[in-house]
Amino acid sequence: MFTIGLVLNSKSTGKLSIHGHFVNPVPHLYTISKIQFNELTITEHHKVSGEWSNKKEYDGFKAVDKNGLIYSNQYPIASYGQLTDNKNHEFELDLVEETYEKNSHLGLDKFFENLFSQNLSPYNYELIRFMNELDGGFVDENNMTDYQRDYPEVYSELEKISQQIQQQFKQDTGLNLVSRIDRKFGKNYKGWIIES
Repeated sequence: MFTIGLVLNSKSTGKLSIHGHFVNPVPHLYTISKIQFNELTITEHHKVSGEWSNKKEYDGFKAVDKNGLIYSNQYPIASYGQLTDNKNHEFELDLVEETYEKNSHLGLDKFFENLFSQNLSPYNYELIRFMNELDGGFVDENNMTDYQRDYPEVYSELEKISQQIQQQFKQDTGLNLVSRIDRKFGKNYKGWIIES
């Protein structure tokens, strides 16, 4: 499975934007300074507990990239928001926090700059899910999403990001990100797939 990692800069300060999780590139808040794609292979599946219970009722995963680096998804503890399952699609590079503790003398900004300069992305998100959230969704009879129809100025910014990601993905992998319309729940849905 392909994931995406983003290096974002704050539009207000121009500085590197540091977060402890994957952050979407909201156009009026961030500029994208780097896009990183990572092909991960799931190597382990575990039943894990959530933040509020010791009952092992959720799924946690370990994955590895082509360089043997290990990433975790909902492991060792699953995390869910009240209205979102986004953490199901986020992969964190293992040992980020432990490595930071050993290198805290650098400061948080320098530590992350060092990671990014090594082409390491500490927080990755499933690429297809990201693209579907970016500019996919249920469409009307004109093949327009609600967001596209109701917020055209914002959607055009999201579409620019989508095109940037498509071009970078093709350049980096030789593969294509392609949108298509399928039927889901009796409605037309614009979604993304990867093709050679």
